[in-house]
Amino acid sequence: MRNGTVLVDILNKAAGDNKQGPFNKYDSTYYGGIGYYITAMDGTQQNSTTGYFWFLFDEQTGGALPCGVSSYVPANQSTTIFRYTTYSSHNETVTGYCKTFPPPEQVGGLSCRNS
Repeated sequence: MRNGTVLVDILNKAAGDNKQGPFNKYDSTYYGGIGYYITAMDGTQQNSTTGYFWFLFDEQTGGALPCGVSSYVPANQSTTIFRYTTYSSHNETVTGYCKTFPPPEQVGGLSCRNS
């Protein structure tokens, strides 16, 4: 993928390249101004009762991504870790950056659901 590609586009390419992989079935929810966050992956839903959520981390720094998959642009040759875990304070340093993401009404029905 070309430099500057948002993570959701990389996720969708991975889904297309591996039809049996976990990236073929995910759901996401829009959170104002920071984009779409993964809420389910390969049948595993986040659970606010138990405190388990999908967190994405930059493998190089260990930092939790500061924005959603629709806004985050990973650094070239970096690795993003998808982890189903409870929240604890996470390092916020990442090698990529967040693009400004317009509100859903300006996107014209963009959906980050793949199933």
